[in-house]
Amino acid sequence: GGTRFAARYATATVKLTGTPGVGDVWTVTLGSDTLSYTVVAGNSLADIANGLATQANALSDQTPEE
Repeated sequence: GGTRFAARYATATVKLTGTPGVGDVWTVTLGSDTLSYTVVAGNSLADIANGLATQANALSDQTPEE
């Protein structure tokens, strides 16, 4: 199990760790927006990070870095 916490920051760096398992759902909450990525066979942490970053980049009030 992971640790859940809530804090507000102007900017943040997120580091993904662990081993992705098929069917796992990784989520990140940015303000009132919750982004999620479901792991499929062959996905790496980079795939998950890129998937979440793509969703974050589509938000009008967020400016994530990949």
